[in-house]
Amino acid sequence: MFLFIRLLLAHFIGDTVLQPDEVYEIKKNRFAGVVVHAVIIFLSLIAFSWPYLTHPEIWILIGFASITHMVQDEIKMRRRYPKDKNLVLFVVDQLLHILFLAPAFMMEFSNQPAQGRGFWCELYNNNHFILFAIGFVVTVFLGAYFWESYKMSYFKKAKLFDPYRIKYGMFERAVVLITFAFSIWWFLPIPVAFRFFYKRTPFTWSLAFNLAAGITAGLVLKGLLPIF
Repeated sequence: MFLFIRLLLAHFIGDTVLQPDEVYEIKKNRFAGVVVHAVIIFLSLIAFSWPYLTHPEIWILIGFASITHMVQDEIKMRRRYPKDKNLVLFVVDQLLHILFLAPAFMMEFSNQPAQGRGFWCELYNNNHFILFAIGFVVTVFLGAYFWESYKMSYFKKAKLFDPYRIKYGMFERAVVLITFAFSIWWFLPIPVAFRFFYKRTPFTWSLAFNLAAGITAGLVLKGLLPIF
């Protein structure tokens, strides 16, 4: 589990945080964009498995996960799927990415923490930090992809890929998650105030999604962190 959750965080960071709009647009039109994205995934996985790079098995896993990621993305980008299947395909795509990291469980060293001292080593070995980072990235960044896929599948006249609303949604989910994970209740009125006073952020279904995602992730993290 120790190594797996770090590879999981690497995947989510490479697939969302380090995938700017420019790379995504190239992916849609050229195979070169898919390759660039796969390289980013490859480097992310290396960065989060640095204590184990002396083991050949980890390089095989990183290469396998990166290549399968590239193949999945190329199929996804070139095939024209019905819009009402977009959400299902998004979920299946992510589950496959995660499944292809599962061989980490079979490696003998997968539960051994990094050896050494210093800030970065201590941070890497801190399960609380890793789990919170996974929850944060999934809720804030992957949540944006999920919400756009949901709208594409089920909203007949949805306004898709509005950069401002996507970024505001990320901010809103982050605030709600932190509020419920750490019981910082004075944070909660902030996104509501924005919705109330600012015309570019009206009360829409996105508010319900952001609240549900932030509250759920915050409570899950609040329950998980003491266990680890």
